Amino acid sequence: MLSLTFKNGDSVMIGDDMEIFVEDIHGGRARLRFKTVDKSVPIWRREIWEQMQLEKPPDPRSEPCP
Repeated sequence: MLSLTFKNGDSVMIGDDMEIFVEDIHGGRARLRFKTVDKSVPIWRREIWEQMQLEKPPDPRSEPCP
């Protein structure tokens, strides 16, 4: 795991196509802004992504053969 410290206005690049800006930090909360060229890359809050994983039907290819 990578841990970084940011100030308002700082940003980080993920690959060549995604930049994440720290827009505001207030009261222990950070507001982030995502700039991505590749619109096919989904961006989800962790709790939403986890719920989606629970609702996803199992992949039949991942089940062991008898």
